Amino acid sequence: MRTKDAALPATKQFIAMVETKYQARVVNWKSDAGGEYTSKAFTEMLKDRGITIIRSVPHAHQQNGRAERIIRTLMEKAETMRLQACLPQSYWEFALDYATHIYNRTPMRRLAWRTPYQYMTDEVPSLNYLRVFGSAAYVFIPAEVRVNKMSPKSELMTFIGLAPGGHGWLFMRSPNNVVFTAAQATFDEFLFPKCPKTKFHSHTRLHTEAPDTTCDGDHCVGGKHCHCPLYDEEDEPVDHSAIPSGDKGKQRELPSQAETEFPSTKAEPPTTRKSPAAVAPPLPEEPNPPRRSQRVKKVPKRPGNVYGDKHPVQIELETRKTRDWKKVVQEKAPLPVRRTPGTNALPDVPTLESDSDSEGEVEDSLEPPL
Repeated sequence: MRTKDAALPATKQFIAMVETKYQARVVNWKSDAGGEYTSKAFTEMLKDRGITIIRSVPHAHQQNGRAERIIRTLMEKAETMRLQACLPQSYWEFALDYATHIYNRTPMRRLAWRTPYQYMTDEVPSLNYLRVFGSAAYVFIPAEVRVNKMSPKSELMTFIGLAPGGHGWLFMRSPNNVVFTAAQATFDEFLFPKCPKTKFHSHTRLHTEAPDTTCDGDHCVGGKHCHCPLYDEEDEPVDHSAIPSGDKGKQRELPSQAETEFPSTKAEPPTTRKSPAAVAPPLPEEPNPPRRSQRVKKVPKRPGNVYGDKHPVQIELETRKTRDWKKVVQEKAPLPVRRTPGTNALPDVPTLESDSDSEGEVEDSLEPPL
């Protein structure tokens, strides 16, 4: 309860829950005579239900020892979890709620090592959903909650408890400190986001441990990646350090014990080594010819084309030849003819003279470019 005036509605809800869930009735109500339990409205509510009121002497906490002991136990559990996760004091409500949930599922000696939950329901509780309070979790964000389609599908949040109904978890979403409920999350119970010296990992830790690659004598057991000594065909141990990096996976023949302790004294015939110049250098490989396209060129057919059914490349070549021809022979437009009044003779028109050199240039220009 955040305030003392919430004691009356909270007590009504508690009595209704006991009557509905456990089919039982509250007979006695014991309190420490606090102001929230001695008000006129609270007293009338208990009397209307036929509940006997039992009050202890004010400031004599030992007379209400059972309630004082459970309050201390729950507060110590809640504060321990909150301080471990470096959470502020405003998170006390979530910590106390989670501590109470864990306490009701803890075996007790006075209940013959049964849990209060099992004592009330005759069912063994499942603890698979419990997580470390205040730890980090990568929570899945549904598509309806994301800002847009490019937003990340998960966010790093802080675990603060269980969702009402027991079908999800509660998370504190930063930076606005919004309570977020989700049922799909990947937890990292060794990471506490609120702690200032927290070292964030670059990858998510595995849920299951890596396979154990141990050695049973001289053989590997329990994993694909073997860290035991290798063996050759004669079952002799091979040291990994003696194998060069380029020969991984290959077995080397090590000298026998007799050869290492007593080296051979037999004279070996001299061997002739070839000079580097005598060795013929390897011939360079011929480069592969460029790959040519085997696609058949299809001429686009356009009705009414002034160039006919020619390919655009052919049209470009013919146009270039005509332009080059005019550039070489320096073709000019004919001059206007002027007639002399009273005469019908035409003036002489200058003709273009060509020689063998200009013809050669024309022939060169007509050749297609390589």
